[in-house]
Amino acid sequence: TITTTDAAATDIDMVNSTSTPEFNIAGGATSITLSNLRDGSSIRTSEAATSGDIDVGYRNATSDASLVVDLATQHDGDGDTMTFTNVANVTLNAVNGIDGDGAAEGADMLLVLDDTTLLEGVASDAVRSLTINNNGVATNGTDDILLSDVSNSSLLETLTLNATGSAVTLGTVAEAEALTSLTINSDGGEVNVGAIGGTNASTALDAITVTATEDVTLGVVEANNTAGVSTVTLAAADGDIEGLALTNDAGSIDAVTLSG
Repeated sequence: TITTTDAAATDIDMVNSTSTPEFNIAGGATSITLSNLRDGSSIRTSEAATSGDIDVGYRNATSDASLVVDLATQHDGDGDTMTFTNVANVTLNAVNGIDGDGAAEGADMLLVLDDTTLLEGVASDAVRSLTINNNGVATNGTDDILLSDVSNSSLLETLTLNATGSAVTLGTVAEAEALTSLTINSDGGEVNVGAIGGTNASTALDAITVTATEDVTLGVVEANNTAGVSTVTLAAADGDIEGLALTNDAGSIDAVTLSG
């Protein structure tokens, strides 16, 4: 484990390392930059709230790399950016929220993914899976995850949002041409998602699954899949599902299942 305790910018380059440590950001860092990590590394915050940009980059690898980021303390991301590079599968967990001021006061934290293909045979050079889990407390508004728009997402294949503890807000995903599945679960908090595919519609979208114990609000989802969208499952348990407008200009929408 590598532990940092300074309440200042954290910047670590692991270019010469052969290990896959857990990074424990314990001092209330004002930004977090971790470069040239190897597959198997993990990141968590503890003890003090953090703020500022979060920038995590893996080195090139021949197999799909995965990364888990556990924000156990609140992160103030107002006007800042969270960036992931050279890692195929990203899981972001938060317990005490990712704070943003929203359009009225400032800007929620931007998500910048990686859609650059570097070398033939390099599988983990782009973000292909993004999972966001809010494990906070539903009655505590400060535990909400507030994220703005997602960029560099043209190779993203799966997007999963789990508000198991408190709310999740995510802005637009304009470049969605590779997206195959969208999964949303609002067991413990509301979920709000902006438009998907507004710039580049998905040519691969196969399934949308929404399970709503709390309210879920979506925007337009644009597909251009000649093979058709196989399934749309909307299960409103105790929450409402609103706003979804799915289009597939190139093909069919084969099955829509509604329950509630």
